[in-house]
Amino acid sequence: MLLEEFLEKNYQELDKLNQCLRTLNFQTQLYNVSENIPIPILVVGLKEDYKGDICAVNIAFTPFNDDDLEYTRFLQLSIDMAVEVNQNNEETLIRFANKVNSIIPMGNFVLTDNTLCYRFVYPIANTLEITHSSVLETISLYSLFFFQYDEIFAKLASGMLSYNEAVTASI
Repeated sequence: MLLEEFLEKNYQELDKLNQCLRTLNFQTQLYNVSENIPIPILVVGLKEDYKGDICAVNIAFTPFNDDDLEYTRFLQLSIDMAVEVNQNNEETLIRFANKVNSIIPMGNFVLTDNTLCYRFVYPIANTLEITHSSVLETISLYSLFFFQYDEIFAKLASGMLSYNEAVTASI
């Protein structure tokens, strides 16, 4: 499959999911490929975080070369967290992320390019269309784990909690 076909197929799938989520009163925005956006992305508003800001999850298919994967596609969910990462807290945040990742059954908190994010990669057979009920259930579980830890990460990053206090608060 050519890259253009891959991107169009993924856009169509995300558009179907977008329509489904809108009927359930989710706030969504679907972005197609552009100069600044390399792959189609669906942004879904979840709920307010502990600060009262709307938290949004980005949903996109992870691009792979067809020669690499013939039977599987990967739908990635990711949330960039509003946590300030710097030299003073980076090591502690990584350590805490590793601790949390060993506890939660799905998704991972990862630190890349001074951004802390929570992501989950959902494998889907290439021959199947994604089922909305399955994705909705996945989003529900995904957001449950995110909201369980987002405030703890923020307090740890700001110095309001020590590593040990963050671990105690997360159990």
